Amino acid sequence: MAIGRQQPQWLTQKKLLFEYLVYLLEQWRLNSHPNLTGFFSKLKLQKVLFLVASVNATKEYHPLLEVFNKFYALPYGPVEIDIYEAMKRSEFNNIRFEGNECEQTLNESQFLDLNESLKSAMNTSLQAIKDMGVDYITMLPFELVSITHKWTSWQVAMRVAEMLGNRREYMSTEDIYNSTVKAFK
Repeated sequence: MAIGRQQPQWLTQKKLLFEYLVYLLEQWRLNSHPNLTGFFSKLKLQKVLFLVASVNATKEYHPLLEVFNKFYALPYGPVEIDIYEAMKRSEFNNIRFEGNECEQTLNESQFLDLNESLKSAMNTSLQAIKDMGVDYITMLPFELVSITHKWTSWQVAMRVAEMLGNRREYMSTEDIYNSTVKAFK
């Protein structure tokens, strides 16, 4: 971001909501696997973001996909491009990426400016994943890649990308919540 230039409010909220997801994942890790380290890689966080954002998504209700609305199908699964670019440029307030790993020192007070309905939607979606008996904390990044590759929305978008000679293709919110196959484990 250029010096003296502010980012739009929607992008500020998107990044803060992503940081909130990282915070919730860290709380999950601390409560269920306190000795486990190295969880927060860029690849793993992107896959978890996609799965959490889409778990409860329907035509009528998809608040996280309204915020995380720029998913692209890439060879290793869906990637939210605004978050990906922020990862590359270290544009977060409370987390930073050193190489591929996320370093964070997050606490609840850092999310006072986050929209309460978005916090609630994130909490509800992550709880839905936990209620399925899925443990993304212990999964390896490529296990999550395999899960996201099962989604028909990703498969169709990748076929389009390949036909066009590209390595990525946009996945609309509608394509995601209408995916014929949705896998979470």
